Amino acid sequence: MMEHEELIQGYFKQSLSEADSQLVNRLLKEDAEFKAAFESYQDMHIAFKKADYDALKAQLQGLESTISKETKPWHRQAWLRYAAASVLVIALGVNFFFGGPDNLYEDYFETYPNVYQPVIRGAESTSVSDAFLFYENGEFEQAAASFDQLLAQHDDINLKFYRAMALLNSGDTEQALPELEQLSDTAFEFQTESKWFLTLLYLKLDQTEKAKAQLELLDSMDAQFKVKERGEIQKNI
Repeated sequence: MMEHEELIQGYFKQSLSEADSQLVNRLLKEDAEFKAAFESYQDMHIAFKKADYDALKAQLQGLESTISKETKPWHRQAWLRYAAASVLVIALGVNFFFGGPDNLYEDYFETYPNVYQPVIRGAESTSVSDAFLFYENGEFEQAAASFDQLLAQHDDINLKFYRAMALLNSGDTEQALPELEQLSDTAFEFQTESKWFLTLLYLKLDQTEKAKAQLELLDSMDAQFKVKERGEIQKNI
C-alpha cells in the first residue's frame, strides 16, 4: 500500500490507479490528519505554479531549520507546507495567490437552467415536475434524490445530466465527477454542456491538464456554448 505522501503526490500528478483514487477520497472523509496534509499539499501545488522553485526552496530551507527535530516527520512536512504557502501569500499578494484553477471554477460556474422540462406553476404535479421544481428552487439535494428515484424506474440520459447538475450544485463533486465524465463522452442533447461543467470541475480539483483537454475537445466540436468563457479560461491555465 502507498504511503500517505505518495498517495497525495500521485493524486496531484494524476498518476493514481482508480483504486488508489478511491482510497484518497475515503481518507479525505475518514482521516483528519490525511485531510490536513492533503490540503496543505494542495496549497503548495498551487504555490509552485506561481513562484520560482529555487526561491521558494530557499524559503523552505530557512523555515525547516526553525522546526524542532522532535516533531513527527509527517506533522513537520504538513507544517512546512502551510508555512511556505504563507510566505508566498506575503510575497505575491493574496489576490494573486488565490487566482488559481479553483478560482476559475468559482468565477465561471453558474447553475444551468431547467430548459428540459420547465415547471409550469399550477399544472398537475408529477414525479418529474416535482424533481425539477426542487431543482428550480435551488433545493439541489432533494432534486438529486428525486432524479435518483426517477432513474431507477426509467433510464433517461437527460435526467442523468440534471442529476449531475444537482449534485454539482449541492457540492457533491465526488459523485458528480464520474457522472459528468460519462455524459461528456456520450452524444446527446447536453453533451456540450456536460463537457463545459466537467472542465470547471477539473479546474476545481486542480486537474488542469484534463481541463485543457476538454476545452480542446469543445473547440474541435465547434461547440458554440460558452465560447467567450472558454477562451478566457484557456488564456489563464
